[in-house]
Amino acid sequence: MYYLGQTISETQRHAESLCTDLLRNEIHQCLHSLDAAIDRLYGIAPGAGNAEAVFNAAGDVIGIALMTALYLRELTIRPAPRFTRVRLSAN
Repeated sequence: MYYLGQTISETQRHAESLCTDLLRNEIHQCLHSLDAAIDRLYGIAPGAGNAEAVFNAAGDVIGIALMTALYLRELTIRPAPRFTRVRLSAN
């Protein structure tokens, strides 16, 4: 069984190893997964018999949200790409 600290460390290492374009793609995929997990959570019918399903679905939402946040953090601490200024003149 993984502990939260291990999961965070592994996710951070994975995020650091990705190039910026792949990291952005991973964030995009995480957001889609998060949306689907939230839909599953809200799709569970209320009732005492569904407590385990609600618990599992809520755990999925929290886990995906954590991964997304770690990927976003890695993206925000990277230096922004620099662009060269081009000056056009009519001469």
